[in-house]
Amino acid sequence: MNLSNFKIKENVENDTTAMVKPVLVGVLSKVYNYPPAILFTSDEIGHSWVDTTAFDNSKEGQEAFRKLLEHEKRHLDINEIFTRKTQDSLNKMLFSSYSKKNNVVDHFFRISDSIQSVFDYETGHGTIKSSVEKWNIRLEKELAK
Repeated sequence: MNLSNFKIKENVENDTTAMVKPVLVGVLSKVYNYPPAILFTSDEIGHSWVDTTAFDNSKEGQEAFRKLLEHEKRHLDINEIFTRKTQDSLNKMLFSSYSKKNNVVDHFFRISDSIQSVFDYETGHGTIKSSVEKWNIRLEKELAK
């Protein structure tokens, strides 16, 4: 993930310096065929932004900016992990109704949203180095599955 993935904006409203909007994109099959769904992770186009005015061109400023982008990318990684879990569960639901499939999607994305909040809290939005490292290991392990 790099700056080209974001709209540039100056955020004078609060102390937030970036925002990424991960979304689930795909379709659930309404009939009893395979695959029951095709899902993938994306970014809500036009809704992710970064306030580049919060970072200067110093070595420290650029390192802080790199860490911020890495933190925002991890939000997409969390979404990808739960997209995969959703797809795996749906693939086992042969001959299930559209409503049951939709309930599975809702279930996993309620969990994903909750995990996103825990991730931000535990890492201090990417500022607590020891917690960031633990999350990075955990997420890389999940993504490697």
